[in-house]
Amino acid sequence: MTIQKSILQKFLNYSEEARSSLNDGEMIMAMTRDSVDLVADGYTNIIAISKQMGQLLMIFIFQLTSPTIFNKDPRPLAYVPLVAFPCILLPFLVCRQSRTNFHEYEMHRKQDVLVDRVNRTVKNYRLIADYSQRPAFVSWFGSVVADYNSSAVVCSQVMKNNEYFSPWVTLLFVSGWIILGGFQVMDGFEQSEDSDAAPLSLGLFLTNLNIFAAVGSAYGTIYMTLLKMQSSFDALEHIVHLMNLPIDIPQRMSLFRTHSELTRQLRQEARAKMPDFNGVALDLLPIRVMDLRFGYAGSVLPGLSSGRMEVRQGTLVSLLGPNSEGKSTLLKILGGVILPDNGACFVPSHLRVLHVGLEIMFVEGNLMKNLTFGADDPSDASDERVRKICKELNLESIMHYLDSGVVKPWSEILSHTQQHYITLARALISNPEVFCVHKPTLPLDEEHSKHIVEILREFVDNRGFILDPATKHLRRPRTCIMTSTSWGAVEASDVIYKVSAARGIAYERREDVNQLDW
Repeated sequence: MTIQKSILQKFLNYSEEARSSLNDGEMIMAMTRDSVDLVADGYTNIIAISKQMGQLLMIFIFQLTSPTIFNKDPRPLAYVPLVAFPCILLPFLVCRQSRTNFHEYEMHRKQDVLVDRVNRTVKNYRLIADYSQRPAFVSWFGSVVADYNSSAVVCSQVMKNNEYFSPWVTLLFVSGWIILGGFQVMDGFEQSEDSDAAPLSLGLFLTNLNIFAAVGSAYGTIYMTLLKMQSSFDALEHIVHLMNLPIDIPQRMSLFRTHSELTRQLRQEARAKMPDFNGVALDLLPIRVMDLRFGYAGSVLPGLSSGRMEVRQGTLVSLLGPNSEGKSTLLKILGGVILPDNGACFVPSHLRVLHVGLEIMFVEGNLMKNLTFGADDPSDASDERVRKICKELNLESIMHYLDSGVVKPWSEILSHTQQHYITLARALISNPEVFCVHKPTLPLDEEHSKHIVEILREFVDNRGFILDPATKHLRRPRTCIMTSTSWGAVEASDVIYKVSAARGIAYERREDVNQLDW
């Protein structure tokens, strides 16, 4: 459990680049296969080896003391298996290690791909069905299965050859003792009474025969255990790889410290400039973007190569501009999804920022759990407030799910518009100080788009949505920054910024905005 928990914790803190480099199959198999193999075939087998080593120690003590106990001459031949077995098995194991690890690695990676393809097929079923691609996907998946099966067969052959080596060595030793010891027993029967050579009795022969078999069995068990431990090397390597992928915590910590220091400086400056101000100085601190240079795959986005943006808290902001020139990326940077290297984006460190993208997501659970996901304050997630927000967002038709508490596949049974409303409701219920949202009116008609803009306007003006206006002065300002898809959103905004390759990030007056700018 600790390994799986650590892997998941690491995954949640990966950098965006590291997270995007992984497929679902790698994470699933690391949790369900590699973690189990590492413990079952690796750590716990140390106990099995200890047991067999104890048995070998007892055999060695018996061989050492039996001549004295039974008044017989020592026979060095009896010690040969104790020394010969490890001298034969361990070099063979070492010689086969690279081949074994290679084929196990190949099989596991192809198994990862197989699981990932299954997962993606299940997720994308609707797309496959809508475009009538079932036969193509079955054929494509068959090739993936065949590739995995072929690697599994080869790996199984290698493992079987490894497993058969120890029993064959034991058989050779036992056969050799039967021949050699048998001749010594026969010589003892034919030997004259006045001979000085000590004969090998039948009882001692049979005892040594059993001991040889027991030594072979013990070393064989140790050998098989070492094979299992060796098979866990790939699992160990995979887990070590996942545990050492880059995380963004150091960068987030550095940015937080920078923002905290800048927040303290700006707060002191605000107090010095306005000594008679009765409010909270922190509420005067702006949200800034300056000297920002960011891009993907080494290329700087043209719209983010220059310009400056400064937004005071408690405003509704629209981001406009041509497609693919930086609007969404700027919103991700403000929302903390993307971390700029130069720290050119400043959001006061005390503000809770929520970023809501275009992808609609649900957690496993009932409707109330999905709506209150991320709401840390119990008063924000009260049943009364949740129901009022749902009603305002035209979700009356599904509010009966709140009463029943049933768990449904929400992404399948709800319409796209309902899912969009739930996404907005979840964000409003969580009640952030800074709300960064991509195209909140995108799937809606003009009438419903206008209503959403009014809700966002109230969220800003009332310092929260569906909250007591009488306690507004006790709450921090609310800021909403959105990429706009409707003229109504632009008209309702307090501040408008245009992101473009021509001018970078630039302030726009409302009267200068062209309706084609978004």
